[in-house]
Amino acid sequence: MSNIRAITSALAALIVTYTNEALVSVTPTAYDINAVPPSVPAANLPVRLLGTTRGGSGATFSPFTAGVSDGRVEHDISELCLLEAVGLSRVQDEWCDTMRYMDALLDKLQASRSIYTRCEITSVNAQRGVYEWPSQSNEFFYGCQTSITILEYQ
Repeated sequence: MSNIRAITSALAALIVTYTNEALVSVTPTAYDINAVPPSVPAANLPVRLLGTTRGGSGATFSPFTAGVSDGRVEHDISELCLLEAVGLSRVQDEWCDTMRYMDALLDKLQASRSIYTRCEITSVNAQRGVYEWPSQSNEFFYGCQTSITILEYQ
């Protein structure tokens, strides 16, 4: 049985803190897939949305013995971190802050490679950009979208 829910919760429980362009320590609030808000007011930023469907997500199973339960499941979990509303931006700090957030997240994920029992993070792909949340809302944010691949041994 896959532990994808517990793995996603473990990712959401990671505390990612970075120092922004104004030299202030910032910790985005993390939301697990069970608690992803329907919208994000600018006053609530920055936020990390775990398990969102913006980008690649999925799972594949590969048996490695003749047994029914022996195998490994590869999970792709998406995180969307929204840092600043585009309309409130000064366009001076946001790109630097997305880089700082990405660095802090990648350091945290590397330190947490064994994220859950019989699981390990095998790859991470982070992209900075401007993201609309929620889809078709016409609300745009500077942020970072990260695809995290986790190998779970059954």
